[in-house]
Amino acid sequence: GGIYQGSVAHDALEVAVAPPTMLLPVTAVFVQPTSSSQLPVAFDTRPADPVTVTAVSSDPSVATVNGPLVARDTGGVSFTVTHVGEGFSTISFNLSTGNLTNSTYSTVTVPETVAVTAYGPGFLVSASQVRLAQMTSQTISVGLDTTPES
Repeated sequence: GGIYQGSVAHDALEVAVAPPTMLLPVTAVFVQPTSSSQLPVAFDTRPADPVTVTAVSSDPSVATVNGPLVARDTGGVSFTVTHVGEGFSTISFNLSTGNLTNSTYSTVTVPETVAVTAYGPGFLVSASQVRLAQMTSQTISVGLDTTPES
């Protein structure tokens, strides 16, 4: 009742809705020679349609990434980053769907990247610390983590 009965408050409430987002739980990946590392990607909103996620390494002579992979739920996918050579690389992402106009992730861009550090050859050591009692000994083995080129 009262003097405000039948009144309309135009533009009284503004609700900002955040767009769907691809989630990267890590910002850096470290890869040892002759090995690989997993890079998970998830979504904060269930995709309305399958989403093809493409990951691209800026320097394939340092690290490669498998894919593209298809995500169907918020759990996303997990890429494999494989060591190729010593150095640094960046992984960038692209999303695409079959439905270009009405899909949850059809217009989402992914500005985030993941830094990759690919280590060079090193050593494998059997222990990082050793405690010795007086007048005792202990053996520590040291070996190469990769096969020498020459």
